[in-house]
Amino acid sequence: MERSASQEELLRGILSSSRRVVLLRGPAGCGKTSIAMGMYRRFRDAAGRSGCCLLLPNDAAVKRLTRQLMEQAPAKVLLAPQVLTFATLAKKILTAGLHHARSITAFQRYRLLRGIVDELNGTKNLHALGGVADTPGLISALDRAISELKRAAVDPADLARAVGETRGKSGDLLRVYQQYQDRLREGNTCDLEGLMWLTRDRLREAMSTSGGRTGVERLEAVVVDGFTDLNPTQLEILVLLSRRLKHVLVTLPLPGAGDGRDRMWRWTNRTRDRLVEAFGGELEEIVLPSADAPAGTDGSLGGLWERLFTYHAPAVNPPKGLEIIAASGIESEVSAVARRVKRLLIAGAQPGSIAVLARPMNAYRRTIEQVFGEFEVPVPADSMPLTDVPIVKFVLDVAGLGRSESGDVRAAFEFQRVLGVIRNSYFRPQALGDFDAVTVAAGEMIIREGNVLSGRSAYTAAGGRLAKRTQQRQENEDSEPSVPIQAWAEPANIHAAVAMLDQLFDLSTAAEGSAGLSPIIESLDLRRAATQQDDVRLIARDLRALDVLSEALVEIDEPSAAAGDIEHLREALGQITLPPPRGEAMLDVLDVLDARGGRWDHVFLLGCGEGQFPLQLSDSSLLTETDRRAWGERGVALDRRSDLTAREMLLFYLAVSRADSTLT
Repeated sequence: MERSASQEELLRGILSSSRRVVLLRGPAGCGKTSIAMGMYRRFRDAAGRSGCCLLLPNDAAVKRLTRQLMEQAPAKVLLAPQVLTFATLAKKILTAGLHHARSITAFQRYRLLRGIVDELNGTKNLHALGGVADTPGLISALDRAISELKRAAVDPADLARAVGETRGKSGDLLRVYQQYQDRLREGNTCDLEGLMWLTRDRLREAMSTSGGRTGVERLEAVVVDGFTDLNPTQLEILVLLSRRLKHVLVTLPLPGAGDGRDRMWRWTNRTRDRLVEAFGGELEEIVLPSADAPAGTDGSLGGLWERLFTYHAPAVNPPKGLEIIAASGIESEVSAVARRVKRLLIAGAQPGSIAVLARPMNAYRRTIEQVFGEFEVPVPADSMPLTDVPIVKFVLDVAGLGRSESGDVRAAFEFQRVLGVIRNSYFRPQALGDFDAVTVAAGEMIIREGNVLSGRSAYTAAGGRLAKRTQQRQENEDSEPSVPIQAWAEPANIHAAVAMLDQLFDLSTAAEGSAGLSPIIESLDLRRAATQQDDVRLIARDLRALDVLSEALVEIDEPSAAAGDIEHLREALGQITLPPPRGEAMLDVLDVLDARGGRWDHVFLLGCGEGQFPLQLSDSSLLTETDRRAWGERGVALDRRSDLTAREMLLFYLAVSRADSTLT
């Protein structure tokens, strides 16, 4: 059904539809999100609470639309906002059903997978992966593979039927997956995907009994906006919820009649087909036309994205508001953007009207924070892996002093690592005893003059030789001394340096054993060391990082197993993110995935060079294209390379269509 009507007429049509489920689809910029927000406002009661739940794809979209709804609300207040992600909705439903399964953190998930791999390898049950069981990256690869399987609602029994042969890497993946699911059930825990599975099962139970509580009894409507895809579990949750709702509205970036860009629309066409299959005769489709004139006829930005991926299209003049920057590298690219953003703000652009987008953003985030800081333009701080925080790196460096790559004890305490620790600004020698900067200098001299390469005993031996040689020199000096002996070369200071290094090495050795990292934090007085910096933002970051690290270490109920391999612990801690501090920001800085559904006056899209965006796609080490094809024939449907390529095309379309005035 095709309609061209005002928002009010569309809302009336949706609310008066004889079908409870409406699919509202159309190209970018045609007003789908405005209709979704209008639907949300329509269900507010006298107290200002809405009986409509607005489901969005990510936290960034939730914050953005909540802010917009608040700005449009009476008195700029939004009471008990029902603007949620699927994960937040799942927690509400499970809480109402008194389901007490505990969600595991990314850190706990890594440790669980590491323990399973070590156990299977120890019993010779990893046939293909045994040779790489101890290598960095295997657990992350398993984590990604299991997450993808669970998002596709593939349980171990489904995978077992698809894999068939239990030898090879697919058989190893199956064994790890089976053990992983068994451990989650035994511990009454769940991961993020499992949270959605539990919610689906809880809703099934509630719908099968009269009066079963769902936790969303107050809701009359649900609006799903900003998605390009709904995985099988999300779709089933939506179907189950619809049985107790008056209205369900789903928006989708997908035009009506074919426009020759079938490959770009492949992703959302597939989603549309799944919605039609799931809801059947309960679904009504409404197609919105483009808000712009036909491509290229009015010189608008809309004409640009309406022509994307249209092959053999006639040439037209560039639209107004489009600028293209060619830069020699990331820093010069970001500097050019920061300069233009600064001009826009000086010219009166409102905070929140500018967005800087990239795919992926992690390649740009640190440069953006640094360069925009130099231009004195506040940007939103980002979360960062805990192991990227310098003070946490320092703790792990201390813990790793006694570890060698080869496992040879004689190669431990390698001199470059030791120098890196004692020269580090976080190292306070006085925390270990009556030591100071002179002691540290003496320690450096022991390494340099004593020709120390590695091995704990080498430092003591070199220190003894240097102290003896210096003592003899002092005793043998005649009445006309040569070059005076520096303070750090005094025998007493050399002996003190040996004692300081011994205490440092004891801490490292303990960290490799059962004591863990906590003694390093306490013995080196790292909280005090953090406060010695000049920048209060860095002090706050480091103190927060130490708190997060300490909380993670408390979770380790078997310290000897968790801390026995510092590199495994480092990789596990890398799964933890340090939340960003609160602060002002003049613009939004987002990955393209997080920008879906949003609109800004001015959009800067970074990294459009070949090989950057769209992303280059390749097989993962555990789920190859051959696996996906073979398993698909046996009932396990996973996205193939062609699906992911189509998704990248759609994401590029969505990225360039976020701008209302200028696109750079």
